[in-house]
Amino acid sequence: MKPADPLNKAFDAGIYSDVHAIRAPKGIAPATPVLLAEPVEWLAEYRCFVLDRKVAATSPYLSFGRPVWRPFGEGGEQAQASPHVLAFFERLFSQAGVSFPPALVMDVGLIEDRGWAVVEFNPAWCSGALGADPRRVLPVLRRACQGEKVVTEGDRRWVVGRGSS
Repeated sequence: MKPADPLNKAFDAGIYSDVHAIRAPKGIAPATPVLLAEPVEWLAEYRCFVLDRKVAATSPYLSFGRPVWRPFGEGGEQAQASPHVLAFFERLFSQAGVSFPPALVMDVGLIEDRGWAVVEFNPAWCSGALGADPRRVLPVLRRACQGEKVVTEGDRRWVVGRGSS
């Protein structure tokens, strides 16, 4: 269970057996949308920075629940996304009827005896680069953080937190 709104992380994602076990220092409004999913054990997780429906940068994230990424420049540049990750990504993003923001982060993982699945989607501007090449992450961040005056009409549906640009 986790908050559905990435801008309102009222509580940490986790497996909760009782609503009273959720720690939320500021409380949780009854109308707060949440995401519920079956608990699974991820064998491996990767972070993918996506620009215009193409993988721009990747980084291994976790393996058997333990962090495996290394900072770029300290070994992270050696890590490559599994061909299986890229194949899963291609299948997902080739779906013509599914809309995606022009820049985002997608975490994918491998579930034993089930295959690859999306762990979660996140805004690019609030996702750690982990060991991904910062030169390849930066264009994704630029696209995700355009000023309102230069946002195209097609991108307006993805604008969050309209304010001064």
